[in-house]
Amino acid sequence: MSDLPQPLRRKPVQKAADSRYVSLFSDANNKSDITIRDGHKGLLPKSTKLYEVGIDNLTLSLNGLSMLTPSSTEPIMLEILALRVVQGQQIGNPATWPNFPADFRIPALLGGYTANAFQMLDSDTYTTFRQVEERLFTIGTLVTQTINFGFQTGQSWEWRNVLPYTAPYQRHLDFKLETSGRLKIFGSRAFWSYFCIHIPNGHYRSIFYGPDFEASDANQRIISLNPLTGDRVDRMELSQLAIGKAFTYAWIQFDASFAVDANGDELFEAVVSNNPLTFNEVANENMATVLLEILLRCNLFTGLDHRVCIEVGTSLPMTHSSLIEDNQEKPDYSLGRFMINPQIRVYGSLEYSMHAPSTYELMSSDKRVVYHRLMPQEKVSVLRIQMYIRMRTYNAVTDTWSMKVSPLPTAVTDWWHCRLHFRELHEAAISQKQSPSQ
Repeated sequence: MSDLPQPLRRKPVQKAADSRYVSLFSDANNKSDITIRDGHKGLLPKSTKLYEVGIDNLTLSLNGLSMLTPSSTEPIMLEILALRVVQGQQIGNPATWPNFPADFRIPALLGGYTANAFQMLDSDTYTTFRQVEERLFTIGTLVTQTINFGFQTGQSWEWRNVLPYTAPYQRHLDFKLETSGRLKIFGSRAFWSYFCIHIPNGHYRSIFYGPDFEASDANQRIISLNPLTGDRVDRMELSQLAIGKAFTYAWIQFDASFAVDANGDELFEAVVSNNPLTFNEVANENMATVLLEILLRCNLFTGLDHRVCIEVGTSLPMTHSSLIEDNQEKPDYSLGRFMINPQIRVYGSLEYSMHAPSTYELMSSDKRVVYHRLMPQEKVSVLRIQMYIRMRTYNAVTDTWSMKVSPLPTAVTDWWHCRLHFRELHEAAISQKQSPSQ
């Protein structure tokens, strides 16, 4: 009987599940408001509870999104200060000390420069590490020109006037971002004799110093090297920061060789200032331009870029999922969360590359789409999609890091594209036990 032919039975033709796409383009704005043309019908022919939605393409231009989180209290990441002294200043008597840092800033002493000429500010937009390097290079160039052209010290510096340099152009201050991500600072003997580097914000000290950072150590605000030996020294007394005062120590207190010969400090002063005053003093530009370096320990490729991810918010009635943020549970209503990858690649010990264009394709056909269930709603006639940025933030008081989410900042050149995929649920999925809210 089993060999007998069986009558043909045609399987019923099942209706294909509904599948719809919504593509959004937006210029110079972090949100897009959509009104469905046939509002009385809505976007979906059935109740939203029968659909799920996901993002199958997300492409953004991020010229307005900086790697840095602007500080509300101290925007200066790094600045060059003069080793300022004043007549009559006394160790232990803050009333005789100059104001810090205002009286130590180069424009205030030399004039002819804008207020922030020697500063790197987090209020500026940095989208790549190349822009960070360019800003540091510009600061180094200004310092180099200041020294090469010479300047008058008067009664505001420990040592004598600097005369113009006649040797070929030298870089008295330079910064190099190593392939390890660590920042190396090069300064000539002339630079370290008259200037220092100030990092006022604990946020950025924690980044530059890495494992060496100590929140309670005020001396880490100043980077200063002995211009003779290259050893790091605590060049300034910063115990009175609460009243805005600082004191610059004399170099003889950091190098005993200056005390061996009564003229030892004067001979070295003649070298770094390019300004001999007596018959036994000589100018030696080659010695004055010898570079002494310091290497900071943090990997800036990971520490300086505060951007974590782009989040896509929506007005659709989504069923929320749990989000664990800093060990605390919160409701998650994001339609998608896409991590930002600068794509840094290191080649040997001399070169590195990164994502240079400002356009990021965060979601494409080669990635898995995550779909979200929707709660009941009769029709979808209006819709809002908004882009958010999740960034790391630092609390200098508690010495802790956390994250915050805010609307994505955009520049006039920015644009973004997002495509939503609505697909009807399979019968098996619909029949599953649902929560009362669904």
